[in-house]
Amino acid sequence: MHLYHYYNEAVGPFANLSELENKEANRILQKIKKESPLVKPKSGVTKQLPNTEAA
Repeated sequence: MHLYHYYNEAVGPFANLSELENKEANRILQKIKKESPLVKPKSGVTKQLPNTEAA
């Protein structure tokens, strides 16, 4: 069996959003959703991570 991971060269392979603060992870996730033809939100459902940073 051969597994392949295709990725946008400008973005690079796999990014671990879990290592980021929620605010930064949400920003990047929204950018990915907006720019990627492969990532489509489910019928208008969007979910943001809670902002756990101090105000």
